[in-house]
Amino acid sequence: MQRSGSESLARQIMQNENLAFVKQIKTEGVDDWATENGFTVDELALIQPSYSNPLNQLNKLNINTTLPIRTMVSY
Repeated sequence: MQRSGSESLARQIMQNENLAFVKQIKTEGVDDWATENGFTVDELALIQPSYSNPLNQLNKLNINTTLPIRTMVSY
């Protein structure tokens, strides 16, 4: 989405609905973006990766998850 010139829309989604599945995203403009780029929302949902529980990732790294998590960053 960012590479297509819709960085503002991508940032809105990231800020408000970062882990939402495509069909759950309510940010205005997503349907228009999909249409302009040759997709339907259903097609985007098919190609969206599934999200795993982030705590599972931390547990695999032996990171204590009993403390509050303030920020998660992917590397």
